[in-house]
Amino acid sequence: MDCTLERIDEVRVRCTTCGQVERTKAPVREIRRTDCGASPEERLEILRTRGPTLIPLGKSKILASRRNQPQKSRGLGDFVAAVLSAIGIRKRGGCGACAKRQAKLNRLGSRVASWFRRNPKPLAHLSRKKHRPTGSVFIPTNPIVRPTSDRLVLTIATGREYRKLLKITRPTMEAYARRIGADFVALTDTTQGWPLLEKFRAGEWLPWYERMIYLDADCIVSPDCPDLFDIVPAGSIGAHNDWGFLSGSQGWFRQAWVALMRSQGLDRKFPAGVCQNSGVIVCDREHLAAWTPPAEPMPEDHIDEQSLIQANVAAAGFPVKWLSPVFNFQYWFPGLRTVEVFAAAARHAHVVHLANCPARLRLKLARQLTKGFHDAQKAPEASAASRGLSDAGTNSRSVSGDPIRVERSHGALEARGAV
Repeated sequence: MDCTLERIDEVRVRCTTCGQVERTKAPVREIRRTDCGASPEERLEILRTRGPTLIPLGKSKILASRRNQPQKSRGLGDFVAAVLSAIGIRKRGGCGACAKRQAKLNRLGSRVASWFRRNPKPLAHLSRKKHRPTGSVFIPTNPIVRPTSDRLVLTIATGREYRKLLKITRPTMEAYARRIGADFVALTDTTQGWPLLEKFRAGEWLPWYERMIYLDADCIVSPDCPDLFDIVPAGSIGAHNDWGFLSGSQGWFRQAWVALMRSQGLDRKFPAGVCQNSGVIVCDREHLAAWTPPAEPMPEDHIDEQSLIQANVAAAGFPVKWLSPVFNFQYWFPGLRTVEVFAAAARHAHVVHLANCPARLRLKLARQLTKGFHDAQKAPEASAASRGLSDAGTNSRSVSGDPIRVERSHGALEARGAV
């Protein structure tokens, strides 16, 4: 039921059978139509015998006939090929206006169609595979340990960005370790396939010490931070519970927990009400089981390592001493959406944790906070010293013994001196 077309002018052709006029610049010999005077059954038979690729153009159907080719199953690939061909046609205003461009699009459409035939589930193949094990497992490092104290302050920084950050935060940790009489160790070498697996190296250092404080590399310790070994009693693990700060977004935590437990072959119920943060942890030698590394590849979610530590603590039945937020004051806490608000509030914290802080702000904010802590420490000392000198000049009694010492205890300043 092919019709005969004749060209009226450069942009129009007319069917000699039905008189229908269409706009196209294609040569008449390249246009074949089956919708002229044919019933639906006849059209279906024509399409079945010729096996054409249909390309919509206005009210007509222009057919690229493939009479000598075997029939192929149609699907998403053929649809994409047809769309590509249609794009090529419409951009130039007519069928066959640019033969080279059309041939290139047809070849691209054929490749796309063949790829979709080889991949029956293209959307599942292209989508990001969440919560799938990636093959990273913990590799023991067997460190050489030479303890000089029975206490340890440990931090781990791997990767160029966190090594830069550690140059800013390390002095605050070292000063804190000296104040509480503990060794300080910073591990900066990369030994694991996944950066967060490095945290389980703490379990290789704990057997050499009675007690240990682990700090993430993005933690800044204020000069007035009290001894965490005094706050957390021996026999208990000290950590911060983030659950109350999740503000209704516990769904992703549950999903990550279930995927992690499934990957490790563990049957652990979701701990509703507890989200133990691993950025600041106080533990004893008897808590070595808390640092048990994963036995199987992990999904590598951003909280998988702390979830596994939490699962280890719960499985061993270790008592937990929940720390106040001032000992793990985190960047992502609700209500601290701007850098200025966070920096102002962080000055009253003992340990500032830049968790989830954007990389472009992390170094700048770390420098700002460390400088603020340093300036705040020097200002009270200078004012107290000046007050002591003025009192000594007016007092008839001589000043002897220790000089005036300024201490900050939970944000309060106390001037102590022997007269």
